[in-house]
Amino acid sequence: MIPGPGHIEMNMVRAYIALMWEVFYKEMVKLFNFKSEVAQAYAKKVSDYHKGFQLITIARNALVDELVLPYVRQVLQNKGTISTLNCADFRNFVNECTSVNYRFIADSTFNLLVQIFTYREGVQS
Repeated sequence: MIPGPGHIEMNMVRAYIALMWEVFYKEMVKLFNFKSEVAQAYAKKVSDYHKGFQLITIARNALVDELVLPYVRQVLQNKGTISTLNCADFRNFVNECTSVNYRFIADSTFNLLVQIFTYREGVQS
């Protein structure tokens, strides 16, 4: 039996959560009251796919905010304005960043997490 696109998407979400569990995801689900070990196991297994997808949507939005904020601050400190912000400069900012934590967040967000949403959008359209 060949898995369909929905099952592939679910497996992508589960794999991402398993990969990021110890990095940040375990602490994130605690913020959403998954406090007991049973509740955390439920979140880690993505037992309810819709809740799991909502949680990775929250994670994606929060991680992108964390990545964009230093770029915006730098532009504003260099006497730039909101209208001078652009994607190409942001991409250069990310590529030139020397912080290993920042690079890890950028790589895991843009190379893994965003791809799940891209796949989902492609399958549903």
